[in-house]
Amino acid sequence: MILRGKSKDHKISERTPSQCGASGRLTERAGSPRGLMAPPRKITREQLEILLDFMESNKDLISRPTKFSPHSSRISHQKWSAIAKKLNSVKSGTIKSAEKWRRYWTEWSSKCRKKAKRTQFWKANLNNSETPCVVTLNNLEIRLLELTAKKSDGISNAVTSSIQDDNDNTELNYENVYSDTEIVINNEDDMDHLKYSSIDSSKSLDDNALPERGTLAGESKYNIELSRDNTPPPQWALELEERRISSQEKMADALQSIASTLRNQEERRVALDQKLTNTLSALAQNIQGLSNGLQEVIHHISSDKEVLKEVVYIR
Repeated sequence: MILRGKSKDHKISERTPSQCGASGRLTERAGSPRGLMAPPRKITREQLEILLDFMESNKDLISRPTKFSPHSSRISHQKWSAIAKKLNSVKSGTIKSAEKWRRYWTEWSSKCRKKAKRTQFWKANLNNSETPCVVTLNNLEIRLLELTAKKSDGISNAVTSSIQDDNDNTELNYENVYSDTEIVINNEDDMDHLKYSSIDSSKSLDDNALPERGTLAGESKYNIELSRDNTPPPQWALELEERRISSQEKMADALQSIASTLRNQEERRVALDQKLTNTLSALAQNIQGLSNGLQEVIHHISSDKEVLKEVVYIR
């Protein structure tokens, strides 16, 4: 959109789709009365999946042909224009022209290959490095490397994949799907698949022990431990551990004291209940004795009355 004029109603004139390039959508937005552009949107995971599916179906677009011809250039431009419209139609996704999507694919492929090369360098210098580098790849980047493996020559890299999120200073905003696995990419002429294996901390990687592809990382997870020299813990860690142990001992003593107090109170309650029971029993016996005495007195009084009546009657 382009703002024209400075009227109070802020009228905005829109471009037609033909004026917007191959994307078929407007690349500018008037998000406020002053016509300020909205912040750029990031590339979504759905767009990346669509782009990968497209490249898997059109492998001739992965690398440029050695010989240029107008016919092949026209076909390539038509394919990129079609996929650009499909990518730009994704909701909440970014908008690019066909040429920018093609450049993005080239840059993304280059970054994935650089990650693999960095991992190979760090693994070669692992013994001399105190903090080895861990490069994270998700399933989309693995698909990209697998797709471009046939087009690359002389690359054999070991890539460590983890479940952490890694933006790698790009526009990507998606979650890593693969868990901690060791991925070996073999780009030989007769091999175009990935193998997954776990790393033992005391043994090197054994290519013969790798399971064949087919076990996804989401179904079976492998723990990775990089072999490194054992260094003593720092002093602050030892002090922190001592403080933790001391606090746990104090807590245990307090719990024991509370348990002892509760036990004593329970014993006192039982003793009081027993005393109360004995007192009530004695009181009941006393009441029973008084009742028997009253009955005897009443019986004597009634017998005395009968005697008095007979005496009076005789007189």
